[in-house]
Amino acid sequence: MKTPAFILILGIIISTFTNAQDVITTTGDSLKNKATVVNWTIGEVFIETFSKNKVSTTLGFNQPVFSLTSILEKNKIKLSIFPNPTSQLVHIKFDGKLPSIIKILTIEGKLLSFLEIKEQTLKLDFSKYQNGIYIVEIFDESGYSYSYQIIKH
Repeated sequence: MKTPAFILILGIIISTFTNAQDVITTTGDSLKNKATVVNWTIGEVFIETFSKNKVSTTLGFNQPVFSLTSILEKNKIKLSIFPNPTSQLVHIKFDGKLPSIIKILTIEGKLLSFLEIKEQTLKLDFSKYQNGIYIVEIFDESGYSYSYQIIKH
C-alpha cells in the first residue's frame, strides 16, 4: 500500500518542478500603469469569460514572457491570386522567377490537383469543386512552399 502513495507524491513533486507547455500565438503585448498590468495574446483558445457592468474579461492560457521567432524567406514568390472568393476560375499571375509546382488541396489536406508551372499566368478551375475552403500550395525550386486559402462559393 505504500508504493501507490509514494508514486503519487513523487508525481506531484516532479510536476511542480517541470515547466508547463508553451503557448504559440499570432501576437500579443503587455501594458502597465501605476495600478494595473495587462498582458494579452491573440490566437489561442479561451477558457472562460466573466462579465460585470458592461465589462467582459476572457481568460485563456496567457504567457507573461513573449519570444519572437523569425523565419527568413530566401526565395519569396511574388504573385497575385484573384478573385477570392470565387465561383469558377482563380487567376494566378507570377512576377519574376516561376515556381515549380502547384497543389490544390481540400481544407482537410486531400490532394485534388497537381500542376507544373510553365507560364507567368495560370487559371485554376474551381467550378468542379463543391463550395468551401481550399488551399493552393505553391512550391519553389528550393522546395519552400507557400500556402494560400481560396474560398469557393
